[in-house]
Amino acid sequence: MKFDPQKPFNPPPLPPSVDLDSLPILKMLKDVGREVAELKGYCANVPNPMVLMSMAMTKESVESSKIENIHTTVASVLEAEVDSQSEKRGPDKEVLRYRTAIRWGMDNLAKLSLSTRLILGLHEKLVLNSSGYRKQQNAIANQITGEKIYIPPVASRLVEHMKAWENFANSENKENIDPLVRCALCHYQFEVIHPFGDGNGRTGRILLALQLVSEKLLNYPVLYISGYLNRNRSEYYRTLLAVTESQAWEEYILFILEGFKVQAVKTKSKLFQMEQAFKSLEEALRQDHPRMNALDLVNHLFAYPVTSPTLLSREIGVHYQTASKYLQELKEAGILSGERSGKRHFFYNNVIFDHLL
Repeated sequence: MKFDPQKPFNPPPLPPSVDLDSLPILKMLKDVGREVAELKGYCANVPNPMVLMSMAMTKESVESSKIENIHTTVASVLEAEVDSQSEKRGPDKEVLRYRTAIRWGMDNLAKLSLSTRLILGLHEKLVLNSSGYRKQQNAIANQITGEKIYIPPVASRLVEHMKAWENFANSENKENIDPLVRCALCHYQFEVIHPFGDGNGRTGRILLALQLVSEKLLNYPVLYISGYLNRNRSEYYRTLLAVTESQAWEEYILFILEGFKVQAVKTKSKLFQMEQAFKSLEEALRQDHPRMNALDLVNHLFAYPVTSPTLLSREIGVHYQTASKYLQELKEAGILSGERSGKRHFFYNNVIFDHLL
């Protein structure tokens, strides 16, 4: 079907009728597969990968939201998370919802698989007052000229398209397609179906991270490519549109595979740095602050790089005064920095903010 940007587009069902085993794709898969496999193996040998990846999850939430022109910083988001009594800035609320959606998806993936229930659940966590799949037509327009550049399928066909997406995403690879390529195919298809009135991009990027786990490429959702997509935003949108306009699948697949490779290398490096910093801080606490429970405290300071006496007290089960004393002692030792904002007192994990962000 010839693409007309002024008419609703109905994407053909997956897989596409193109060569998904071209030499450039096979060559790229060899490199990407190795990097992703090494990341999976590294995570298996790290005692607490999800604690170490808490910061990566927050950064992903910031980067993915930035693609949708929702701008804030990691520090601002982490402060908003700690300061539950204050009125949060709009962008911080959006990013915190994104992170909540990732965690919810991770917790429910095994039970729900890549299903409509999972997708609707993600969107409900992500978008305030979500009402499920859209009931009306929407369109993507040029932000400068306002000209429509893409119109998704009509609302009456969304269930049909999403059912086909779900069947392909959960098939037993009857098509003999490499799982990394299948992730790229599913990401394109979800974005062109555009099933929601808002939040399609962010939902699609969370799904991409979860599908890497569903395909057993990783055991945890630790590989996020929003940073790569942000750095190459124009190319990302261009390759998506090129598939729609002219079935330019190879170029798009190579672009997504490159993102997997780049981010897998970055994630491995960051995990290694975080693990070393975690061990060093734990050892320092055992030696210089023996009254503290070193492991509980370090777990907390990496899960919450911005913390407060109230939060620490609740999370590790000590009295508020004890938590305040611990944090003040660690500030005096140079491990934390402290900052007051009115009645609120924030403490920042220096090693993360100075070296690992």
